[in-house]
Amino acid sequence: CVPCGAVTYTLNFSSAVDTSYTIQNQTRAGGPCCGDNNCIRVMVTLNANSDLLNFNVLNPSPSGSAFYSINCGSLTSIGTPVCVNGQTFVCITYCKPGGDSPDYIITATKVVKASPNKTVRVGCSATMTVTGLTVPSVTWTSVFPGVQGQYNSFLSCTSACTLTTVTPTAVVLPYIDYMVSGSPVTLCGGTSRDTVRVFIVPGMSINITPT
Repeated sequence: CVPCGAVTYTLNFSSAVDTSYTIQNQTRAGGPCCGDNNCIRVMVTLNANSDLLNFNVLNPSPSGSAFYSINCGSLTSIGTPVCVNGQTFVCITYCKPGGDSPDYIITATKVVKASPNKTVRVGCSATMTVTGLTVPSVTWTSVFPGVQGQYNSFLSCTSACTLTTVTPTAVVLPYIDYMVSGSPVTLCGGTSRDTVRVFIVPGMSINITPT
């Protein structure tokens, strides 16, 4: 971001992919920023896995059209998320005439989200799911331990499915990491991924007397 004289805030969202912060009751002042005046600027450090960044204005919402920009790029209507995948630092600029003091809500999110980590017993099954990917593009594969795909035989489905069950036939230590990847449902394009860690425990056995 080119330095400017606007009211400026610095936020650190690096610790979580889904984060939101509200700047309350703040007037705009200063400029020029991105070729405009009477601005507020927010410098955001992102988590590397966040896909979308949204900037909204409430209490009061602006009358008429209002726009913000990321890194002084093209204008985006407030409340509309912008793709930030692959970026770790961005600069939000919002400029508008008037002396109102609204709330500014900055939200970072991750589009693609897989199930939490699982624990499953040998001979039993656990279900893994993913949201945020187009179904035809979805691929599941083991990525650790061993070579990629080594434990795909434990899965009920490896492609074009947002749900798959893992049914281990043997204990694998220390765990199996299954990666799910595909095209996100947003307009971000490219490939997004997430990982589910599956801990496997031995099957149960008992002695029955008499036999």
